Amino acid sequence: KCVICEESFETKKLLRDHLSNCHGKIALPTSISTVKTCLTCGTVINSKKSLWLGHIYYQHMIPQRYFNCPLEDCPKTISKIEDDYNLKTHLLSYHDLKIERIYHCHLCPQKLLSADDYAGHLEIDHDSSIEVSCVVCTKSFKKYQLMALHLYEDHTSIFRGSFTPESSTVWKCAKFPIESKRIIE
Repeated sequence: KCVICEESFETKKLLRDHLSNCHGKIALPTSISTVKTCLTCGTVINSKKSLWLGHIYYQHMIPQRYFNCPLEDCPKTISKIEDDYNLKTHLLSYHDLKIERIYHCHLCPQKLLSADDYAGHLEIDHDSSIEVSCVVCTKSFKKYQLMALHLYEDHTSIFRGSFTPESSTVWKCAKFPIESKRIIE
């Protein structure tokens, strides 16, 4: 199963071909730990994970506000949002909440603590939409991660701030001069 678009494949070879052809080389994991360098910030990772999932997506494509604790009055941020462990640990140690399941919005990186919260989030924050649009060209995607990958590869841009067209800031990748950053208003 593809971790980006959730399409299923019968063999690992078909999955690898799909990752490479549909999502690009940065989405392709390796069978052994390999040194990879981020073109945006120069960070070097040594991992089996793809450069996309091992670094770029979580460090450059998720606006900072999604690192905040999902409880409204909590000022804490969750340092690693790649998995739910740190969030569950935070909720237990700071709020005495033992949460069995974290709900993940497919239209944004928001994590929610109940099915009701998730339903309300979809209705209010996404106007009951089933797709998310690119902030540059308005192409629609079924998942936030697909839109983020499109933005990175097709528009050579990264996020900072909210991903709505009205308030999003998008910078060109480091392979382009820093002066060529673009702010979408």
